[in-house]
Amino acid sequence: MFDVYTGVIKMMKDFREDGMDITIKYLINDDYKDLLETYKLKEIVGNTEGDFNKAINLLKWISSNVYHYGNYKNHITNTAMDLFEYSFGKGEAYGINCRSLSLALTECLLAIGIKARTVYIMPFSPYDFDNHVVCEAFISEINKWVMLDPTYNLYATFNNIPLNILELRSLLADQEKVNFNDEANYNGTPINKDEVLTYYAKDLFRFMICEMQGKNVQDMDGRRIINITPCGYDVKYNTLANIDYRLKKWGNNDDLKAFRKSSETDSLIYKGLDILY
Repeated sequence: MFDVYTGVIKMMKDFREDGMDITIKYLINDDYKDLLETYKLKEIVGNTEGDFNKAINLLKWISSNVYHYGNYKNHITNTAMDLFEYSFGKGEAYGINCRSLSLALTECLLAIGIKARTVYIMPFSPYDFDNHVVCEAFISEINKWVMLDPTYNLYATFNNIPLNILELRSLLADQEKVNFNDEANYNGTPINKDEVLTYYAKDLFRFMICEMQGKNVQDMDGRRIINITPCGYDVKYNTLANIDYRLKKWGNNDDLKAFRKSSETDSLIYKGLDILY
């Protein structure tokens, strides 16, 4: 499947833009005092120089102490404090999914003064129930965004340069050799590099991001989702087809029906890659 997924992103390299005036807001000056003090984040990042080393220390700390569990029910408020209270150091029974892991890492990075964001990476097929969520941090000493994946304690490199999600997408589209850090693992088990590369290739077709990045923005009233999507791809049609597929596969479900009805009237925001880079 690696050839199929990389072939799809190879052929879909231009992204659509609707011209709406919207930017991403990073709540870097919010009140993170409780988080900083309770989990001693400044001690976690240590006296190391450079944003990259600080970000990697946080990535390793979260990945080592919070278990990934894909079937987590998203029932905990999406603040790092609440997520850690539920899951930190408690193993598989209290694991959280990639979304909540990335939201927690994003908040921790913002708390120590590093601009960060949670990015949904999405597949092409409406019959695919699975997507992935990662974090990106702006690393000042190299003046670029870098992808950090707390599900795998992972960052990707090419020629020893850490990559953002667009760079990873472009390199996979060309089937270039991408490397991962040696410490990459899944819940303590070494990863299968080829499987993870295939997973990224599947889910790097398009991106979604909330217009605000910080504490509990995922549950904020009025929040808007920005779609960064290849030209010619209709996200609403994909969503409706996905819901119809679920209804066909699993039978009538009132929640899915309500979701479909609300999705029919959604006004979607499409922005080009410039909003990220």
